[in-house]
Amino acid sequence: MSQSVPLYVTEFELARLLLGAGHTEEWRALSQVLERHGLPRIDPQFGRRYFPAVKQYLDRRNRVAVPSGEREVLINYRSGMGKNMGKTDDGSKS
Repeated sequence: MSQSVPLYVTEFELARLLLGAGHTEEWRALSQVLERHGLPRIDPQFGRRYFPAVKQYLDRRNRVAVPSGEREVLINYRSGMGKNMGKTDDGSKS
């Protein structure tokens, strides 16, 4: 993805970026499934998806480029400790 991508992209643009030309209907079906697992939804004010959040979701899903601190948060969240996110070891807010 060497080209410049707008912050908010249409479903057509996202399908082309992620799956290639001609896969819009495939993306529509796939995105409904992925939304149930954390894919950012279409922003109601923009009518598009926020591309950096979509990319971050897909990177996490594929275990790519997750900084160590963020990885720790993900591990804690997945193990049922998500309610403690944003707190330091002594329980105070970070």
